[in-house]
Amino acid sequence: MSSIQNTLLKALYERYFDDPTFLSLHSFREENNIDDEVFWDEVEGLEDQKLISAYAIGGAYILNTAGVLFVEENKLADSVQIEQHQQARTQILNRLMWQYETNGKHAPYFYEDLARDLSMDTNYLVTHLRMLDVMGFIEAHALGGLFLITSVGRRSVLEWRAKMNIRQMYLDAHSLSAQKRGKALERIITELAKHEGWNLESNVITRGEELDLVLVKNHAYYLVECKWHKNPIEAKDIRDFYGKLAHRTHYRGLFISMSGFTSGAREHIKSYISHHPIVCFGPRDVEALIQTTIALDNLVEQRYRRLTTQRQLEYE
Repeated sequence: MSSIQNTLLKALYERYFDDPTFLSLHSFREENNIDDEVFWDEVEGLEDQKLISAYAIGGAYILNTAGVLFVEENKLADSVQIEQHQQARTQILNRLMWQYETNGKHAPYFYEDLARDLSMDTNYLVTHLRMLDVMGFIEAHALGGLFLITSVGRRSVLEWRAKMNIRQMYLDAHSLSAQKRGKALERIITELAKHEGWNLESNVITRGEELDLVLVKNHAYYLVECKWHKNPIEAKDIRDFYGKLAHRTHYRGLFISMSGFTSGAREHIKSYISHHPIVCFGPRDVEALIQTTIALDNLVEQRYRRLTTQRQLEYE
């Protein structure tokens, strides 16, 4: 996207939840002192992508649902505004899910009752209802003003609840002892992985009563170690972990440390790259996974590629 398109999308996003929802692009172009031909070429590009649409004659345009989602996914607008609107849609879906679970799948919710129960402005609610309808999360009942949550919407709510459960597990883990925090972190990573479609490999018990965690996806096997200590991980911890890896052909390592790694530990990891690569995550990586700003798949793949092709050991 060009800077002109980003600026225009931001302005249309801010207007989308107001009344009127449209924006006069003639006025917008003049206020931003943009060349006429260049500007309308940029507008046409956004129309071609189905992000915006002409609302009426005279240069009035509105943002489409795809445009709203594009702005939010790419963080083109104010982060506080984006979070507010996303939370509103979550509240609506959660309430419609409650209606489904309480009164059955054929019990619709009247929009004015929904606005009252959520303490939400009616016009603001209706704007989000239209969005959720286009997205397939809800459907309008045959009788006007009534809405039902769809199977797609129900799956979305169940996913949201699972994420909230993982976040609560993470918050609760901070008050545990170091040993219990490590096991709690392992459970959190397990839940995140299962949520993203990873499989758990059954493994033999090692070192007394400790059961190894192995995650599998796309024929890639990762032996996982989770530590939540006060001090950074040392070289001995890496040697012990590599000793477990060495007995498993074609396995990769994933070492997650909430306290980072010493220089000696990092050097050991680099020395093992040609045999059993060990991908590392730090505390900010875990936070990003918990907040779902990045998927486990993507983070593992990024770190593995840089480790094996550029010999760069990264973690945050």
